[in-house]
Amino acid sequence: EFASNPLLLTLMFMNFKRFADVPEKQYIFYQQAYDTLLQLHDGDKLTLKRDFHSVKDPSDFTDVFREFCAKSYRKGDYEFDHPKFEKYFNLLHSTEKLDPELMKLQNFIFDVCNSTCLMYEEAQSYHFLHRSFQEYFFADYYSRQVNEVLIKLGRSMRNSAQTLYDDGEAFK
Repeated sequence: EFASNPLLLTLMFMNFKRFADVPEKQYIFYQQAYDTLLQLHDGDKLTLKRDFHSVKDPSDFTDVFREFCAKSYRKGDYEFDHPKFEKYFNLLHSTEKLDPELMKLQNFIFDVCNSTCLMYEEAQSYHFLHRSFQEYFFADYYSRQVNEVLIKLGRSMRNSAQTLYDDGEAFK
């Protein structure tokens, strides 16, 4: 499935070159792929520096994107028109600690589509480069939460339509 997407295939190849292996654990592969995307993908392009418009530090972007993925996956949303994207952006708590002059909706959209290429815009909607990245960041977000949050998540998901998650790998 990755071979059908040139960027994902490139990330897989770069990961393999870097680590001489493809990890058996899926979450390790996605962490390595994300790190490769942020740090190494453009490493051979000496004049290119990956600029973020919404944050000063890529780790801050990761925190915000992780929460965006968690909230949207939890609701079963995989593509977003502008109002829906804005709705999720306005729900994010991770943006509150960041520079409000930088962390604005349009800057964040620029970063997810251009600075990281984790999403793209097509037909006036935003889509994940590959849905598996949304699943990974959903799982990563909730793996960092305290037990009370996880219990609340479990209860809300039990009451959700199972079809929202049937095709996903996030729970593995």
